[in-house]
Amino acid sequence: MFRFYSPFWLLLLLPLLGLLLRDLLKRERPAMLFGHVRPLRGMRKSVRQRLLFLLPAFFYLGMVLMILAQARPQSGRGERTIRGEGIAITFCLDRSGSMRALDFQVGSTTVTRLDAVKKTFQDFGPIRSCPAGSLRFTF
Repeated sequence: MFRFYSPFWLLLLLPLLGLLLRDLLKRERPAMLFGHVRPLRGMRKSVRQRLLFLLPAFFYLGMVLMILAQARPQSGRGERTIRGEGIAITFCLDRSGSMRALDFQVGSTTVTRLDAVKKTFQDFGPIRSCPAGSLRFTF
């Protein structure tokens, strides 16, 4: 299944098509009139002159690709809705030197902050019914 999430962006292709047609049908006037150009006909075009037509082509290609990107094309095999409830838990643990301070009480024992956090994590018990992760950092 292929779809655009925001298909209204594709409407911008219409004015872009108008600009392209205007550029293709526009006849350029010479910048300077020469009375006699027969001697110049034998001159070869430079690489820049031969590749100059690519500038507008790349401009329009880029504009089309940006409009298509804004429309957010999406593809997939199907769509389904999963209904359910759950809890996702992330434990964040500071392992810096300040966690060695003896300023917590577990029962009647004075413990470090790190030991108090470990005890709290153990009190959660085994968590198998929900996704859980841990994050440790040290400064």
